[in-house]
Formats: sequence, C-alpha cells, structure tokens
Amino acid sequence: MFRKLREKSGLQTNYWQANEDYILRNAEFDTKLGVKAWSQILSGSLGEITSVVNVGANIGRNIGFLQDSNLLPNASYTAIDINEQALRQLNSNFPNTKTIQSSIQTLDCGDTFDLVFTSGVLIHISPDNLHQVFDKLIKLTSKYCILIEYFNRTPIELSYQGRSKLLWKRDFGRDFLNYSGFELCSYGFLWGYEYDQAGFDDTTYWVFRR
Repeated sequence: MFRKLREKSGLQTNYWQANEDYILRNAEFDTKLGVKAWSQILSGSLGEITSVVNVGANIGRNIGFLQDSNLLPNASYTAIDINEQALRQLNSNFPNTKTIQSSIQTLDCGDTFDLVFTSGVLIHISPDNLHQVFDKLIKLTSKYCILIEYFNRTPIELSYQGRSKLLWKRDFGRDFLNYSGFELCSYGFLWGYEYDQAGFDDTTYWVFRR
C-alpha cells in the first residue's frame, strides 16, 4: 500500500525528493554481507519484534537484508521515504511492505513499531532539525530504536556530491541517548573494508530500548 503525505519545502527536502542518483547508488548490494551485518546488529538479547519501520528506506536495501536473514520471522514491515520513485521500486521488490512517502520532519503516520531504524539518514538532516527528527523517532518507537550512521566525536559538515548543507557527521548515539531517555542496549562498528559492498561504509550502530 502506497501512502503519500503533504510536504513542506526546504533545501534537504527538495534535494532528496527529486534525486534519482540517490536511487541508483542504492540499487545493487551484496545480500550475504547485508545479512551478516544485521546479524551483528541484532545479536543482543532483544525481545520479540513483530513490526518494523525503516525511516529513510530508499528502495528497501535493509528491508531486503532483514527479510532474507529471517532474523525477525514474525515481523511486518513499513518503509518511509521522501522519494516517490524509490518507494515505487520498493513496492515492486517487496509488495508486502507498507510504504509512506514523507520527510521525517513532517511525518505523522499515527502508528508505533516494535523496531524503528535509520541507516545513513540522520547524516543528511540539518543539525537545526535534528531534535525534531529525534522526536519523530521517539514517537514511532514502542520497543527498540536502531541508528546506523557515520560517526564523529564532534559535529562536522562535509561536502556531499559537491554540495553543501547535505551531509553531517556527529555522535548521533550520544545525542539520541541524552535526548530520548532511552536505554542503550548495544553498539558497534561496521567496517567499510568488510561491509562496503553491503552499503554500510564505515558506520557505527546503536541499539536503544524504550
């Protein structure tokens, strides 16, 4: 089922909503490595998970990894993304996944999920809007929230495809932990040397419990 929510304009919103390269760069990945990465991320003692939402899903790379892994055999999946073309491709690849077209800032789906996760999404959120996005993630989460993002101890902006105001690194785990009041379950590192072909590119993950 495809659902579209009304958007407000903004630099980041406009860029990701219309960008086709964003889809192409996420088209082909090593599923075996992706399954291995998620096996590492979910290796802690988590309770039963029956509903999952990927915030910033693109064409569903991580949803595919999770479904192929069978790590969450009883879970239903929802994908949220700002790019309509990406979600239509996701619908084609994973027809049982519910999709919602929306930016995170304007999201208001009214549901909660056992597991909420981002992967390479918060890095593209303006620091001015980060707490607003944290509020959305908190509202969506009934049990667990996982962040998989670039890490830097101090906030820093980097160029993205030759553009400014589209990519930031920081300690997202510390920031979310201090802001949300959630409990930290585990954290770790996905080394790009091993996991680049699965699209993780030297990322840190944090697993939080509500």
